[in-house]
Amino acid sequence: MTKQSADNRRSIPQVNRLLRGIIETETLEQYFWTSGLIQRLHQSSLGHCYFNLVDGQASIHCMLHEERRGGIHFQLENNLEVEVFGDVQFYAPRASVQIMVRDIRLGGQAAFVKPAIDRLREAGLYPPRERPPPQRIRRIGCITGRSSRAIGDFETTYQSMGERAVLAPLRWQYTHLHGERAPQLIADAIRALDATADIDAVAVIRGGGRRDDFAAFESFAVAQAISQCQTYIITGIGHHHDQT
Repeated sequence: MTKQSADNRRSIPQVNRLLRGIIETETLEQYFWTSGLIQRLHQSSLGHCYFNLVDGQASIHCMLHEERRGGIHFQLENNLEVEVFGDVQFYAPRASVQIMVRDIRLGGQAAFVKPAIDRLREAGLYPPRERPPPQRIRRIGCITGRSSRAIGDFETTYQSMGERAVLAPLRWQYTHLHGERAPQLIADAIRALDATADIDAVAVIRGGGRRDDFAAFESFAVAQAISQCQTYIITGIGHHHDQT
């Protein structure tokens, strides 16, 4: 049985100092990378950034010192996926644990998507300006790979709409969907259909695949071509919901 006596007492500051000693002894100079979504981001009057790094149901508080912000070449924002490098520190007055961030970089999809979005924003092409669908569609231009399964999927879905409306004919524009030249070739196909007189709508489509199979569609070249397209344009990329 635990001994209880008047001598067995600690003040709250003493308890917190005890915890600090245990935590910082175990984690002294143990720097590490971890990742998650930024939430509850705010900046202090001194320029320090504070945020929660969230991974599923787990989260930890983080602090980024003002002097380290100069080395970051992207804007921090809520719900941005990042990787942080730092060490664990214990703040005794509130008995709270946080990661002291030494470095931070984009993580997950943000590493591919955000650079393109930043370039579009600098070019005045972001946020996107959605166009209303045309009242009359004479022909739809469809961009995909020559052997893509998306062709059959698109045609089946499109033909099923024929009971409710008169369908415009499709014109297929085939191009490469992955590889080093794919971003520019897809962009060229978009511009070619945009310049075609009887094309009133454009659809950029492809079937499923691995994450890196979709890299071309997250490139600045394709995003720029879509942003500049004067023709109504839609995309159908992969088989799963993806906001990027």
